[in-house]
Amino acid sequence: MRHRHEHRQPLVWFAALVALGLTALMAACGGGEPAAPPTLAAAALPATATETAQAAALPALDTAAPASNPRAMPADPSMRTRRGLYLRRADADLAEARLRGDVVWVQVDCCSGDNSELAMQLAFGVQAAKNLDDEAPFFVAGDDLRTAAQVADRLHTMGLKTVYLVSP
Repeated sequence: MRHRHEHRQPLVWFAALVALGLTALMAACGGGEPAAPPTLAAAALPATATETAQAAALPALDTAAPASNPRAMPADPSMRTRRGLYLRRADADLAEARLRGDVVWVQVDCCSGDNSELAMQLAFGVQAAKNLDDEAPFFVAGDDLRTAAQVADRLHTMGLKTVYLVSP
């Protein structure tokens, strides 16, 4: 008569062999324990010539906000912002490329009617998703520059530092 546990014995041996093999594999690859964090002495070591050359080859990231373009200022005073920061669409596109996408576009006519609140909420959502601070450029655009200028003024009033009205 067979015992109940005899048919499980090969499975136990197989599991033990797999565990032993994984342990040996981790030891051979240096796994198993996390690497120690670098010490201050290691951080103070000078960079190798290769690392220095690689760092020099990378383009410098210009994080400065773009300069306002006075030619982009609307002729109609009701379409101007209190802060007076204006860009043409081409200037804004170049700035976005230079800043590697670290800008927030606010498309005012994205929302039905005069509901600019939704456009502003979307803009703050994009700012949070990109983890940008209050100095990140916000580019406010829309078919109705009067409404876009009002949104730009409201965003600035809410604490944003660089809010541009983008003209077509």
